[in-house]
Amino acid sequence: MPEPFKVLVVASECAPFAKTGGLGDVIGALPKALARRGIDVRVVLPLYAGMPWHELEVLDGALVVPMWFGVARGGIRLGRLPRSEVPVYFLEHHR
Repeated sequence: MPEPFKVLVVASECAPFAKTGGLGDVIGALPKALARRGIDVRVVLPLYAGMPWHELEVLDGALVVPMWFGVARGGIRLGRLPRSEVPVYFLEHHR
């Protein structure tokens, strides 16, 4: 049996966590629909101020991004899309 298709959705918004327009609605719904079809889908979002930081699992390790001034370091927190098992990885950077 072949491995399930894998999809990584990277976006700036996803309902209900952050939404300013239609993109947030699509990113909040499409991954759940894909998961119901047996696709291994995950979402990556920035961790914005005002999000429920304390409700998200802090993952081990650090995110290191090369920048013009050196490196920027951040963390990763894990949540789920409501009413689903779709993981959402929140990129945490306090700068």
